[in-house]
Amino acid sequence: MMPEAEVEQPEFQKRPLWEYKDGEEVDGTVAALRQRAVFVDVGAMVDAYFPEENWGAMKGKMEVGQKLKFRIEK
Repeated sequence: MMPEAEVEQPEFQKRPLWEYKDGEEVDGTVAALRQRAVFVDVGAMVDAYFPEENWGAMKGKMEVGQKLKFRIEK
Protein backbone atom coordinates (compact mmCIF):
# COMPACT_ATOMS: atom_id res chain seq x y z
CA MET A 1 0.00 0.00 0.00
CA MET A 2 1.35 3.46 -0.94
CA PRO A 3 1.34 6.20 1.71
CA GLU A 4 -1.29 8.85 1.13
CA ALA A 5 0.07 12.05 -0.35
CA GLU A 6 -0.71 15.19 1.58
CA VAL A 7 -3.15 17.17 -0.54
CA GLU A 8 -3.93 20.82 0.10
CA GLN A 9 -7.65 21.48 0.58
CA PRO A 10 -9.35 23.59 -2.09
CA GLU A 11 -10.47 26.97 -0.69
CA PHE A 12 -14.17 26.04 -0.93
CA GLN A 13 -13.60 23.09 1.44
CA LYS A 14 -11.79 25.10 4.11
CA ARG A 15 -13.59 26.31 7.23
CA PRO A 16 -14.46 29.95 7.77
CA LEU A 17 -12.73 31.46 10.82
CA TRP A 18 -16.04 32.04 12.61
CA GLU A 19 -16.58 28.24 12.84
CA TYR A 20 -13.56 27.80 15.13
CA LYS A 21 -14.36 27.77 18.84
CA ASP A 22 -12.34 29.44 21.58
CA GLY A 23 -10.08 26.79 23.15
CA GLU A 24 -10.33 24.38 20.19
CA GLU A 25 -7.07 22.54 19.48
CA VAL A 26 -6.07 22.31 15.83
CA ASP A 27 -3.18 20.98 13.77
CA GLY A 28 -1.41 23.73 11.89
CA THR A 29 1.45 24.27 9.50
CA VAL A 30 3.63 27.36 9.78
CA ALA A 31 2.95 29.28 6.55
CA ALA A 32 4.98 32.47 7.11
CA LEU A 33 7.33 33.93 9.69
CA ARG A 34 7.39 37.65 10.44
CA GLN A 35 9.33 39.62 13.03
CA ARG A 36 6.42 39.79 15.49
CA ALA A 37 3.97 37.19 14.20
CA VAL A 38 3.68 33.79 12.62
CA PHE A 39 0.93 32.93 10.15
CA VAL A 40 -0.37 29.38 10.38
CA ASP A 41 -2.46 27.27 8.00
CA VAL A 42 -5.04 25.59 10.25
CA GLY A 43 -7.41 24.58 7.45
CA ALA A 44 -9.30 27.87 7.49
CA MET A 45 -10.05 30.09 4.49
CA VAL A 46 -7.25 32.41 5.65
CA ASP A 47 -4.12 31.75 7.68
CA ALA A 48 -4.36 32.16 11.45
CA TYR A 49 -2.36 34.90 13.20
CA PHE A 50 -0.03 33.73 16.00
CA PRO A 51 1.35 36.86 17.75
CA GLU A 52 4.78 37.12 19.34
CA GLU A 53 3.41 37.39 22.90
CA ASN A 54 2.06 33.82 22.58
CA TRP A 55 5.26 32.16 21.33
CA GLY A 56 6.70 31.36 24.76
CA ALA A 57 9.30 28.57 24.51
CA MET A 58 8.77 28.34 20.74
CA LYS A 59 10.55 31.66 20.10
CA GLY A 60 13.27 31.08 17.51
CA LYS A 61 12.27 27.42 17.04
CA MET A 62 9.59 27.73 14.34
CA GLU A 63 10.20 27.39 10.62
CA VAL A 64 8.00 27.48 7.52
CA GLY A 65 6.43 24.08 6.85
CA GLN A 66 6.70 22.96 10.48
CA LYS A 67 3.63 21.15 11.78
CA LEU A 68 2.45 22.01 15.29
CA LYS A 69 -0.65 21.89 17.48
CA PHE A 70 -2.33 25.21 18.26
CA ARG A 71 -5.16 26.32 20.53
CA ILE A 72 -7.64 28.82 19.12
CA GLU A 73 -7.97 32.05 21.09
CA LYS A 74 -10.22 34.85 19.97
